Amino acid sequence: MNWTNALAVFGALTGAGGLGWQIWSHHLTGGRVEVFSTRLKHEGRWWVRTDVSNVGVAIVGYSVWRDIPGHRLKRAL
Repeated sequence: MNWTNALAVFGALTGAGGLGWQIWSHHLTGGRVEVFSTRLKHEGRWWVRTDVSNVGVAIVGYSVWRDIPGHRLKRAL
């Protein structure tokens, strides 16, 4: 076995181990926050609705952005 094959086998083993660890960690802790957003164009303006579902963690903050025609999105106060 040459160095290239040995390095490829080492990479495959560490990659598979890392993927297994991520799957196991996610299984132990579960999902935290689920975000679902929908958008609708009404009278030439985009409206975005965002639903945030709490899955085991307290939501600390939430931001709202407004669309001003001809300008970039700005954070609403």
